[in-house]
This record gives sequence, structure tokens and C-alpha cells, in this order.
Amino acid sequence: MEKMLTSYEAMLIVSVANGDEAAKTTVSKFVDMIAANGEIVETAEWGRRRLAYPIQDMAEGYYVVVTFKSEGAFPAELLRIANIDEAVIRSLVVKLEYDAAVHAEKKKAEAAAAYRIQEEEQRKVLEITATNADIAKQEREVELKAKEAEVKEQELAATIRKQAEAEKYRIEQNAQADLFKRQKEAEAKKYEETQRAEAEKVKAEAAKFAKEQEAAGIAAIGCAEAEAIQQKGLAEAEALERKAEAMAKYGRAAILEMIVNTLPEMAAAIAKPLESIDKVTIIDGGGNGNGGG
Repeated sequence: MEKMLTSYEAMLIVSVANGDEAAKTTVSKFVDMIAANGEIVETAEWGRRRLAYPIQDMAEGYYVVVTFKSEGAFPAELLRIANIDEAVIRSLVVKLEYDAAVHAEKKKAEAAAAYRIQEEEQRKVLEITATNADIAKQEREVELKAKEAEVKEQELAATIRKQAEAEKYRIEQNAQADLFKRQKEAEAKKYEETQRAEAEKVKAEAAKFAKEQEAAGIAAIGCAEAEAIQQKGLAEAEALERKAEAMAKYGRAAILEMIVNTLPEMAAAIAKPLESIDKVTIIDGGGNGNGGG
């Protein structure tokens, strides 16, 4: 007759005072015991976890949960052995109201379905992530191209601005050079006109001075000649006065002698106007008829 097996779930908390490996050895011992006295449906080692409250001055323990099927007497024996084992700090066996194997299969199916669902969700997330990554990549590429276009536009604007500034600078320099040239030409023209005016002024002043000097010279000559004539007249007057005095002093003899002495000069003076006369005509005025005087 087939034995009727009941489904149970056992939880053991093993001390980790001697390390995780010692705890795993204790867990393996109890799992082998359960397998020897029943059928193990599922074993879940949760590993080291923090206790809800300290037990025997320990804050952590190694957790294991075993779902199994056995006869009704074995769970009590399992608890007895666990309670006397110093490595086990807590133990609990619970009878399940359902078939553990069926439940395990159901759980496996649910887990598989959940896994598939999760896998599908992860695949979708990956697809969405990949799509988002592609979109982000495309957006980055578009943004990068936009930035590159902006940089090129800025570079072009800077180049055009530099060229415009250079052209403006060239025009300003040429304008300044032309203004400087025209200023210098105006200054040179003004200087030339000033020098020409000065030369004309000097020339006019020189001409004026020359005329003044000429006039002064003529005046001086006239004065000198007048003075000479005056001196000559005074000398002649003095000579005549002396002659008059002499004539008065010496009398008629002196006068005759003077006349004799001056007669040649007088004759010469009288004859001089007659030098230009070709002939002399004597007209008789009806005198004594002798033709003589």
C-alpha cells in the first residue's frame, strides 16, 4: 500500500559565528536528512541575512527554506534534532494545506510565466532603450550638426566681420593719408603763397626804397647843384663887390685897366652868339650921307 505523504515547509536559521562555510555545512546536513526521510520539492538558500532581533547575542544568521513531502512523524523528529543542534539558532516546520509538488510546479509555472513576462518587459525596455538611444543619438547628431553649423556660421561671420573691419581700417587709413596729403599740400601751397607774398612785399619795398633812394639822390644832387650855384653866385658877387671897391679905390685908371684886362673876355662873350650867323647886313638909316659913323 502506497504511503500517504504530507507537504511541509521547514525554515532553519543557522549560526554564522564560525563563518558562512560552517553554516553551509550544517544546512547540507539537514537537507540530506530531509531527503533521506521524504521527498524534497524545493530548497531555497537565502544566505546570510540580518535578524529581526538579536538571538544569543547574534545579529545575523544563515537562512534556508526547504519544501518537502514526508510522513507525518518526520517533521517532529526534524524539529527535535534541530533544537539540540548548537549550530541552529531557530527552526520552524509548517504543514502545508496544499500539495507541495503541485504548488511547486504551479510556482515554477508562475515563475516561468513571470520570467517570460519579465523577459518580454526587459526586451521591450531594451528595445525602448535602444530606440531612445537611437533617438538620443540622432538628437545628439542633429544637435552636433546644429552646433557645427552654428560654429561655422560664427566663423564665417567672424571672417566677414574681420574682412569688413580690415576694409574699414584700410579705407580709414587711406582717408587719413589722403587728408594728411591734402593738408600738407594746402600747407605747402599756403607756405608758397606766403613766401611769394613776402617776396613780392620785399620786392615792392626794395623798389620803393630804390625810388626813395633815387629821389633822395636827385634831391641831393639838386641841393648840391643849387648850393654850388649859390656859392658860385656868392663868389661872383664878392668878386664884383671887391671889383667895385677896387674901382672906387683906384679910380678911373683902375677901371680902365680892369676894362682892358676883361676886354678879351667880353669880346669873346659878345662874339660867341655871332658864331652861328653867316652874314651881317647893315642898313643905312639916313645919317650924314658919308656912309660912315
